[in-house]
Amino acid sequence: MKALINRLKCNSKLENFDEAFSDMKKIEEMAGPIPMVLEIRKKLDEHYKGQTEKKKDEVLGNLKDLGNKLLGNFGISLDNFKMEKNANGSYNI
Repeated sequence: MKALINRLKCNSKLENFDEAFSDMKKIEEMAGPIPMVLEIRKKLDEHYKGQTEKKKDEVLGNLKDLGNKLLGNFGISLDNFKMEKNANGSYNI
């Protein structure tokens, strides 16, 4: 248990988030919630939430570029359309 906790701390500080998350799951299965592990869990959750938003923005940007290339042949641009995010996470155009 002590080795897992030490490895969790190291992976968290080195930003090896996937390995840290794996270690955290093992610790929680073995010992339940530990206050120090809960603090690291908050960091990991924030990291994954930020990464998810970053990837969404990147994918939407790539799709917009692709759409502009295809629609450019017809004299249309996606910049003419407004995208609004819904409460459930999807988008309206």
